[in-house]
Amino acid sequence: MDKETYQQIWKEASMARGAIINQTALLEKHLDEIIARYFCGMTNKRNELINCVLATDKITLDSKRKILRYVINKNYPQFNNDNKKWFNDFQKILENRNTLAHCAVDM
Repeated sequence: MDKETYQQIWKEASMARGAIINQTALLEKHLDEIIARYFCGMTNKRNELINCVLATDKITLDSKRKILRYVINKNYPQFNNDNKKWFNDFQKILENRNTLAHCAVDM
């Protein structure tokens, strides 16, 4: 493979990797909001929960996934019946994100 082709493939792989990681970060922000809205009705308390707990290193994305699963199982059991693969798909997204975040583009 010539140098130019190698550089183009590396650039495209890096951009795809970055896009996936960024989209997962946006998904995490949505999770923060969903969890905060569930536990806090008042906007100022909701923002406080996000800023002091959810959007920090005190709680992992996987922990947020588990909280969401709990909330859905408790309050929306029919959702799981109607969407049997959602939890496994969500888990795969997190695993792929972790793989991409902790490895370098290598060819």
